[in-house]
Amino acid sequence: MQDILNILASSGLMGIVLAVMTLIAIYFILERKSTYAKESLDLKAFSDTFAGYIQQAQGARTAADREQAYENARQFCLNERGETDRKGNVRAKGAVAEVFQRALEHFEQYHHYRTLAETTRHYEQIQVVYRLSNAIRVQQATSQLHQENMALQEVVASLHALHKQVRESAQRDSLTQLYNRRYLEEQLPRLLAEFQRGGAPLSAAMLDMDDFKRINDTFRHTMGDTVLQRIAEVVQTALAPGDIAVRYGGDELLVLMPDTPIPQAQTRVEAIRQAIQTHDWSVLAPGLTVTLSAGVATARASDEGMSLVERADANLLAAKRRGKNRLMGAAAR
Repeated sequence: MQDILNILASSGLMGIVLAVMTLIAIYFILERKSTYAKESLDLKAFSDTFAGYIQQAQGARTAADREQAYENARQFCLNERGETDRKGNVRAKGAVAEVFQRALEHFEQYHHYRTLAETTRHYEQIQVVYRLSNAIRVQQATSQLHQENMALQEVVASLHALHKQVRESAQRDSLTQLYNRRYLEEQLPRLLAEFQRGGAPLSAAMLDMDDFKRINDTFRHTMGDTVLQRIAEVVQTALAPGDIAVRYGGDELLVLMPDTPIPQAQTRVEAIRQAIQTHDWSVLAPGLTVTLSAGVATARASDEGMSLVERADANLLAAKRRGKNRLMGAAAR
């Protein structure tokens, strides 16, 4: 090499050679600079394109659109990494593509976990809303059931009241509002059974207006009905708690007196007789007078059916035979 240089120097060609080498060096420098500039422009375009795909993924409205944007970015990176220079080496743009592809993987992982977090949060929110809606529905159903139950209770109460009213009407005499024979037939066996099991004494009194036909004939039947109503009021006022007053038939009234021995029963019925006798009947019709006769009896161990009532009625007939407006009674034998 030194010999070649010496020959070129002695022949005067050295300057030419140096000039040529200098030109060659300048050519390669300019070419390399152009390559770097071109690659720099390519890298910028690559970066802008990649960023566009990422922005599409981030702005996607649906998961399918986001996955498609990521897939486009992934294919773009793979295509760019596959480009090599003439010597088979990966070019600078390919290296950057590899870096961007790794960044893409991180973006995908980030969105995966973000989507998972949002899904979990939405699921929890849905659970809260579901539980809350269930609680509201249960509360509404409970409230409605309570209202329906209250309405049903009102209906049941009304039915009970109506049943009681109907039963009461079936047990009452429509004119005097005293109990009727049907009620007597229900209660008398019960009272006798209680007495015969060793209970307190049971007394009965049969009451009948004196000369009631005369009142109807003189003052008409409507006046007779009014007199019966007033007598029923007087009897009801004189009764003790537990006593039962019954319109036995026509102008006859029967009073059952539980827990009442014969002397007390006679005293109570006598008070009724005197109240009827001293009542001012002239307010109903001038010249109207009303009296009644009564027979009292007390229960026996052998009584059954209507035997107690029959004895009270027999004592009533005895009072009528003895002049009316009086009371006849007899103790148990």
